[in-house]
Amino acid sequence: MFINSAKKTFTLLFTLLLALVFVGTSCKKDDEKTSKDFLTAHDWQLVSVKVGGIASTLDDCDKDDIATFHSDGEYHLDEGATKCDPADPQETIGTWSISSSTTPETLTLSYDDAGTQVTEEYDITEISDAQMVLTIEVPFFGTVVSTFEKK
Repeated sequence: MFINSAKKTFTLLFTLLLALVFVGTSCKKDDEKTSKDFLTAHDWQLVSVKVGGIASTLDDCDKDDIATFHSDGEYHLDEGATKCDPADPQETIGTWSISSSTTPETLTLSYDDAGTQVTEEYDITEISDAQMVLTIEVPFFGTVVSTFEKK
């Protein structure tokens, strides 16, 4: 009788363990966020820039800029309370897209700058809920690494 009871208990526990493993592994895919999920989750504020590996000092007019990436592919850059050039528009609106076929992924921004269409491609070096690091090669300057934090 004891053996029968132990066998039933073992079978029940084994079945429960299998169910937990199945549920645990099947939910992981739902929890994985994409770069798009992180990018569109909130606004981003520039906190540091390195040019050619050397930290650059940000002007106050750059520190208050806020970048917003909408899930429909629209991009907004608000100049904040202090504009670096008073003639600049308060807000620049453009489009964005992510290419996940590259490693690292590439973020492409397109916008109008005083009548000239500008397209920039950044490598997404790092992205999480709290921080985003973008890298771009700029002729005559070298590698520019921009770090943004969740606003």
